[in-house]
Amino acid sequence: MHMPPPVHGAAIVGKQIHDSQLIRDTFDCSFVNYSTSGSLAEIGRFSLKKIATVFDFIRQVRKGIRDERPQIVYITPSLSGWAFYRDYLMVWMLKRQKCNVVAHFHNKPPVRFTQKWYNKCLYRRFFHGIHTIFLANCLVEPFKGYILPENVHICPNGMPDAVTNSDAIQQENRPYTFLFLSNMMEEKGVIILLQACALLKQRGCRFECNFIGQWSDVTEPRFNALCTELGLSNNVHAYGGVYGAEKNVYFQQSDAFVFPTFYPAECLSLVVLEAMQHAMPIITTEEGALPEVVDGGCGFVVPRQDVKTLADKMQYLIEHPEVGRAMGKLGRLKYEQEYTISKFERRIKNLLREISCI
Repeated sequence: MHMPPPVHGAAIVGKQIHDSQLIRDTFDCSFVNYSTSGSLAEIGRFSLKKIATVFDFIRQVRKGIRDERPQIVYITPSLSGWAFYRDYLMVWMLKRQKCNVVAHFHNKPPVRFTQKWYNKCLYRRFFHGIHTIFLANCLVEPFKGYILPENVHICPNGMPDAVTNSDAIQQENRPYTFLFLSNMMEEKGVIILLQACALLKQRGCRFECNFIGQWSDVTEPRFNALCTELGLSNNVHAYGGVYGAEKNVYFQQSDAFVFPTFYPAECLSLVVLEAMQHAMPIITTEEGALPEVVDGGCGFVVPRQDVKTLADKMQYLIEHPEVGRAMGKLGRLKYEQEYTISKFERRIKNLLREISCI
């Protein structure tokens, strides 16, 4: 499984499973860190060093299979790019070793990748004879022709409940505050959100928007230059990577969470679940399983890269804060019912136990 660094969804979930006392009490586990990237900039990029790392993984896994003869082998493969071809090789090797393979997917491929004839052939071979875990039913759709229904399992992500900070006191008469929290990537919607903020300022709205996340293809100098160009220096602030209790303070001091992602691999972002913990209304996009998460009155879903609609929804929350608070309460209730870490651990435990008995 993937483990941080770098910090991304699959790595965080991998660490949750690795650290779960329930999983360790139920199974005798051995772990191999499957990360080939040391930083966000390396993710999705080919290098000879990564090839060497993959062959080292294969050597470690082959030795583990020979020494321990596991009932199941759990892996978190990619479904697109060079990483898919890497993971195809790993799964092929596991099948050759007659392993009971469980593939847990935390990403989705671009349509252009799934439509290539040679990838269709590889998908057919890749999915044959393995069990799969998807984060939501809608994410299975592109692969229904390759997987037997009885080999498909659904397990949404979960997050530990946030530790609140009693010192994070809401200030009276402050501007309506939006929060963006993700890696500072253009495809996560950073530039789109800045453009929406510029529209809000033109409309005379009183607001602030805080950006939290590790700098990536949107660098700090580029971000600051755009803020100056758009006249947002007094409304928008970026703080880089913030973690733990300090991150929770930003959640507590914000009114709404905005995540206008159009990242092709987006599935079920953990940051949205964090916002639901903090009873925040959510504005996000029609990407992956995000509409399914926000469904039920927890927020708004807007089209990808639609600056005007995004600004309209943000303005609505500024002008109707009571509606936002009601949405946040529904989101908190949905988090408690479906997305806690204990519910995730029980789901993944039960799935792995069921598969190990097949």
